[in-house]
Amino acid sequence: MLSSQCFTSSIPTQPYKWSRRKFQCHAWSFLTYLSIFLLSSHLCDGRISGRSRKEDYDFIGYPRGNFQPLKCNENLDEDPCLTPWSKFFGDRLVFSDTVEIPCGKCVVMYPSKNPLLFRAGLKVTGKLVIYANELMTTSILVHGELVMESLKPIDGLPDITITWIDPPSNRTLAFRAPDNGDEESNEICGGERGACAMGRKPFVVAGGKVDIRALPSALMPTWVPIYDVDTSASINSGVSVPESMQGLFHYQQPKPGCPE
Repeated sequence: MLSSQCFTSSIPTQPYKWSRRKFQCHAWSFLTYLSIFLLSSHLCDGRISGRSRKEDYDFIGYPRGNFQPLKCNENLDEDPCLTPWSKFFGDRLVFSDTVEIPCGKCVVMYPSKNPLLFRAGLKVTGKLVIYANELMTTSILVHGELVMESLKPIDGLPDITITWIDPPSNRTLAFRAPDNGDEESNEICGGERGACAMGRKPFVVAGGKVDIRALPSALMPTWVPIYDVDTSASINSGVSVPESMQGLFHYQQPKPGCPE
């Protein structure tokens, strides 16, 4: 539409006007190019990696050690957490590739009327603060800090809703250990060619932390009901629980004060 306006209006009998319109066209073209460039730079602040496609792993197993807090988040507490989600990811509602919160950055997901869909999962390497929102995702992986906060009075209606959905391939999900500047961290998931299994519909905290703030007092215990549990075997024959880890996980009774 822009080129039609610039070039079909050229009149040979009025060369000055033609030149002027042509100059305006070039000016608008330059501004359009500049806008596209700035938009690309703007979107590059966040990370939307194309990791929804099958990774080239040699093997997938369970972690061989303990994940540690990332060194790139050492000064994360100094971030005032005022950067809105829209600055990193715009007004998109559906993400086909993995969405990653960058290390060392704090992003705030302010209340939204529309649900967000993450078809390839949400990865929190830095810090993400979620208020009243509805999320649908195949996975949540936390290497940094995930904060979910609600100031809404308790009335039986949830303020924050997270729904796990099946990945497109309906397969066991996995991730590579983040680079933490040391060789030990790289070896937790088996080195450069290995990956740590997450299972299906996972919520994994690997070296990070989750802070849920929803009750009137910080002294009150927090508990989350589990509506469904998948006890089926993994379809990936390369995933197994090491013998040293078997029997280490037991159900713990809720603390006194939790509803029955």
